[in-house]
Amino acid sequence: MAPSRDVPVIKAMLEHPAFESSRRQFNELKSHLQDQYQQPAPRWINMEDGSAVRMLLPDRQTCETWTTRFCQTYNRIYGIIDPVLVAAELVKIYDGTLNNPVHISRLLLVTAIGMQDSDSERTRGRILASHVENCIHSRLKFQKPCIGAVQNLLLLMVMKTISSSDTDRVYNMMVLQGLTGQILSSMGLHRDPSLFPGITPYGAEVRKRLWACFLRLSLEYSMRSGSQFNTRLDETDCPLPSPVSLRSLEGCPVKAGESTEEDVTDAQFAIAAVKLVTVIAPAYRGLFLPEPPDTRALRDKMTASFSALTAELPPHLRSEASNPVSHLQCSILVATMQGFLTVLTFAFPGVPERSQLMETWDYASSVMHQFQDLCEKHPNLRNIACHLLWADVSRAALAGSATVSKLRQDGCGLAMHPQQTVRVFQQLLAQSLTFLSEFWQGRFHLGPVAAKVNLILAVLSSAVSDLCAGGTLADGALVENSAMAAEKEVAKMKLDLQRHLPTLTPASTEVFSPAMMGTFPLWNAAPASDPTVALLDAGFGDFDFDFSTGDPGSAALLDFGFGGDGLVDTSSPQAMQGGFTALWE
Repeated sequence: MAPSRDVPVIKAMLEHPAFESSRRQFNELKSHLQDQYQQPAPRWINMEDGSAVRMLLPDRQTCETWTTRFCQTYNRIYGIIDPVLVAAELVKIYDGTLNNPVHISRLLLVTAIGMQDSDSERTRGRILASHVENCIHSRLKFQKPCIGAVQNLLLLMVMKTISSSDTDRVYNMMVLQGLTGQILSSMGLHRDPSLFPGITPYGAEVRKRLWACFLRLSLEYSMRSGSQFNTRLDETDCPLPSPVSLRSLEGCPVKAGESTEEDVTDAQFAIAAVKLVTVIAPAYRGLFLPEPPDTRALRDKMTASFSALTAELPPHLRSEASNPVSHLQCSILVATMQGFLTVLTFAFPGVPERSQLMETWDYASSVMHQFQDLCEKHPNLRNIACHLLWADVSRAALAGSATVSKLRQDGCGLAMHPQQTVRVFQQLLAQSLTFLSEFWQGRFHLGPVAAKVNLILAVLSSAVSDLCAGGTLADGALVENSAMAAEKEVAKMKLDLQRHLPTLTPASTEVFSPAMMGTFPLWNAAPASDPTVALLDAGFGDFDFDFSTGDPGSAALLDFGFGGDGLVDTSSPQAMQGGFTALWE
């Protein structure tokens, strides 16, 4: 990750002999977590038979619980499906009057995503989603261009976005994203709906919202994986979504339910989010050009664009709203804008200017504060906030640490009292890192990524606390103290994992009907061979990377969004290899 080259402690974690023991112990912990949450391979089910797909659904009450949770949370962020339509189809499916496998699969995915807000149900939800994913890639019927198929693909992209917060599988979304883009293009969703005769106002609005959602998910994936954003916005003419409720539009298939203020505010958030894509995407594409852009000029341009966009936001999206989901929406917009500006600071090798470092500190500290404030005020959204903001928060923690490190090394001319300024920054950073470290200590058991984030935050928190307490520690003493903190944290995680192992087993099948048990995979079935896991265990650990193969998967182990393959000098193969080394040193 780009900022890690400027954080001595992170560099030491990667290569210093003092961390050898913690690296070895962490590899063992990672292996246990991978074994614990390895999903069984889906058994073959005739997914073209609506009755067979129906057997995968839980009982009606359970399904209603999790679809409601989905509509109240994740759907308000991405707006993929009309919640009133979901409720109507649920009734028809359980009454036996709707047997279309595409529609039933959509309900399966909605249920599965809703389950991700529960630690006890998340594994079950992911197994349900794996059945739908398997049939999407193996059954042409599920790839037939239609609104239902597009919604299934976008829901699956959301599921993979969520699961990447605790597993090392962000690159698994590459094929899915390509398939989704092809189907959207074949349906013309990137074009103005008015060009297609016979489309109702409701249908036109649905098309606009699905295209906007695809753009957002695609850019999120590109920034987290460090890959290019390949959609050319200048070749699309699909308008922005409208700030209206679907209930108010002619052609709405389900008239039940009244238009609410919540519907309009969610539409306003979707508009703001896709406007952000139109601002960030061209600048992000510029980072992949053979000649790197002028980052100073680019930052100034982006700052001006973000300020103009912020001025257009409705009041509830400009400040911390009392409504929990509105607060989350506001935090997502802030983290997206300010997080990208921190990317620009460390995108290319070189020493940032002091003014850039000061701005970067403001952006990084703001992102960390937004996340902490959201989690403290609305604890029922902690899981969802982590799923959607973990990459931005982790990037902010590293960028803030890198900024303080650079300011400590060269504080002269920073202010009237430069060392006092740095000490204030260190204290503020220590407070934020303490909260983040405690937050991820309660989540490390969810998968390898969560455990890695927890370890990195614990070491950063320890190092910054030492600096705050001891003033100016020698680098050698700081490394030794940090190595001890790493060993202590890894030992604590291993002990906690052993102590709570019985409670971390995959969910049981009690909520599923007995009739389906003959075809549904048992939760304790032997895990299938996963090529991604095989790659991660191919002889190198989480802190020991070999870039000679040019493999992006290994670089993703500690990559919260910069991605080595997109943020280095690509003018020549030699420069690219040198860039990789610089990023991780």
